[in-house]
Parts: sequence; structure tokens; C-alpha cells
Amino acid sequence: MYKSRTTSNPNRVFLGCPLFKAKEPYCRYFIWLDEHLKKIRAVEFEALGAVDEADRVAIEEQLLRNKDIEKKVEELERKLLSMESQKKLSLWHIIVIGVVVVVVAVCMFRV
Repeated sequence: MYKSRTTSNPNRVFLGCPLFKAKEPYCRYFIWLDEHLKKIRAVEFEALGAVDEADRVAIEEQLLRNKDIEKKVEELERKLLSMESQKKLSLWHIIVIGVVVVVVAVCMFRV
């Protein structure tokens, strides 16, 4: 699962080959997660109209499980955004500390 960083699809989540960001060749599998979930929902609702009551109950239970999965995906997306903002903050701290160390070193050599 990856997050798009393009200006046309900012922060949009997609599924891709595990080797997508590796230097090795990869299979080029790609699908937007939100579109994939919509397709799954559409197929499930179509199936609801063509089954008996017992199957309908099973399908509705599956729909509830899928909603749980969607909530978990949303939670993971929020955590991912939070982790990325913390990562940026940590990088900022490293840069500031580096600048302070350089300034202190320059001041010490002048004395």
C-alpha cells in the first residue's frame, strides 16, 4: 500500500507491486484503493438482489466485515500521515541540531 505524492492525486492511497519502489523490475500492478473498494461494494450489492434469504444474511455480514476493513484502512492512512509528519519533524530537528553544531564548532575555532 502506497500513498500518491502527485499534485493530481495528493495523498491518495493505492495498491502496487511490493517491488514498486525497488530498483529491481516489478510487475506494474496498480489499483487505487478507493476505486477498488467501490467496485467490491457494487458487486456485493448486485449479488444481494440474486440470492435467497440465507445467502443475503451471509452477504450482509460480509458487508459489515468489509466496512470494518475500510475503517481499519482509514485508520492506517491516518497513522501513515501522522508518521510522515513526525518523520518531517524529526528531519527538521536533525537539521537544526546540525546547524547548531556547525555554529558552535566555528565559534570554538575562532577563539
